[in-house]
Amino acid sequence: MGVRAFAQRGPLVRAVVVSAASAMASCAPLPSDDCSVLHECPTPEGGADAIGQDRAMGRDAEIQGIDADGGIDQWSGDAGPGADAPPDAVRESAACDPTKSPHDDPCVIGEPFGVFVSPVGADGNPGTRALPLHTLGQAMDVAQSSGKHRVYACAGTFAEPLVVGASRDGVAVYGGLDCTSWNYGSQSRVTVAPARPGYALDIEGVAQGVTFEDIDFVAASASGTNPGESSIAAFVSKSQNVAFHRVSITAGNAAEGAAGASGGPPPDGGPAGGSTNWLGAPPYAELHGNDAIGAVGAAEKTCKCPDSTLSVGGSGGGSSDGGALPPGAGSPVYEADAGAGWVGRNGASCGAGGVPAQIGSDARSTMAGAPSQSWGSVVPTGWTPAASVPGLNGLPGQGGGGGGNGLGGVGGGGSGACGGCGGAGGKPGGPGGSSFALLSSQSTIELVACTLVASSAGAGGAGGQGEPGQPGSPVAGNGGQGGCQGATGGSGAGGNGGQGGAGGVSIGIGYAGSPPTFDGAPVAPAASLAGVTVGAWGPGGRKGAAGAAAMTSVGQPQPGADGAPGFSGVAQAVLGF
Repeated sequence: MGVRAFAQRGPLVRAVVVSAASAMASCAPLPSDDCSVLHECPTPEGGADAIGQDRAMGRDAEIQGIDADGGIDQWSGDAGPGADAPPDAVRESAACDPTKSPHDDPCVIGEPFGVFVSPVGADGNPGTRALPLHTLGQAMDVAQSSGKHRVYACAGTFAEPLVVGASRDGVAVYGGLDCTSWNYGSQSRVTVAPARPGYALDIEGVAQGVTFEDIDFVAASASGTNPGESSIAAFVSKSQNVAFHRVSITAGNAAEGAAGASGGPPPDGGPAGGSTNWLGAPPYAELHGNDAIGAVGAAEKTCKCPDSTLSVGGSGGGSSDGGALPPGAGSPVYEADAGAGWVGRNGASCGAGGVPAQIGSDARSTMAGAPSQSWGSVVPTGWTPAASVPGLNGLPGQGGGGGGNGLGGVGGGGSGACGGCGGAGGKPGGPGGSSFALLSSQSTIELVACTLVASSAGAGGAGGQGEPGQPGSPVAGNGGQGGCQGATGGSGAGGNGGQGGAGGVSIGIGYAGSPPTFDGAPVAPAASLAGVTVGAWGPGGRKGAAGAAAMTSVGQPQPGADGAPGFSGVAQAVLGF
């Protein structure tokens, strides 16, 4: 069986193939840096003389070695820049375990095993140590297409968001390498830090698995122009066998949520102004009652508010049919005010001593809806913050009753006027942004000797104020030919305030589905965990104020109800969803 002997002086590398028996029988150990010693060692077929001639002529010899089947493999010692050649010494590929990482065995740091990338490389390069690539994404693609499935990254910052999908499945990325020597060292940190907000690392749909070692992933803080924006450093979705070894994952600060719009248009609408639920425009003739036409009683007046609730002024009584049609009552009917909006009586006096139509009732206040008590959820596309509850619209006032056909029953009664519409409810405050170091959705993840840092979450936005109730119309329909006028409508109630937005969360490891493992053990929801640091949680947004009662001197108009405060966030090392 043959063996390989190597001697090197500067760029000149020489090798001689000798027989194991003759070399070991006649030679003492050879100094590795003195080629002259080779002349003193007899070799088969005059190899010493040939070597001496090579050395004297200054030619670059070839490195020769016995391959697995006894043949000769060669590597030219004068290979140019970028060639697949070791820079310092020939690495014995057969002696390296290709499953090991540079941390465990530096002999794998070579072109036969992987593709090289540097922050100062170029993506048009072949990806060798002499001519490395520039971006991690391109390096992963080249590693995949070449079948090497490994990327060796040297120290520095890669300002790119790294996206790993099915096309990059099975590739491992190793940092911790010096850009000059390509030697491994824990102080040679590789940092992935996109300049813009968003994931620093996004892994989706990986089946074989991916590995990252000795790399720092840093997500930017949320921008000030996007309320409620989160900062999530690493997101893993529907992926298997994802491994992080000696990796740090750091999320930035999140943004505060936006304030909810108040009900009604500006200036009543507050800072943003929402859509009104009032019907019509001043003087709100759309709510006025219908007039009788001669002895024909007026038809009922139906008013449809923007939210499709109805207020109806009752129809007037008539005499053209012999008084057979009585006047109608107003609606909707509220039990607390029995008799309100009731009809006038046919054949009776319209004034004092008669039975006139009754004014419609003012709407009652509505109870606030059940508030949201959720921070949000983890879905395959990322983090979805919870939406808070909007304020309910106020109820409409009851329409007035229709007028009778008058004394003697010879006229036509006017209809009742419509009640005012309820005020629009305030919109909920927007959720505060969240800060997640690692967010996992239906994935299997292994963390070994890692550090995770989440920063401050954003506060929820304030809930919007409810819109005031709309006054009922004071203009009822007129009677004809002695018929009686209808009654005026009641006022709508004020809208409810919106709930404040939910506060954001600050979480080191958030997951839905299988919990990741941390140093060999599955994680469980916990306030603290060694290696995980969290920031401040976001407080819930301020509750929206109730819409005011309608501004009228008639009746007892009602305001809306205050909204609920937002659900406050949480800060903890691990949280399952």
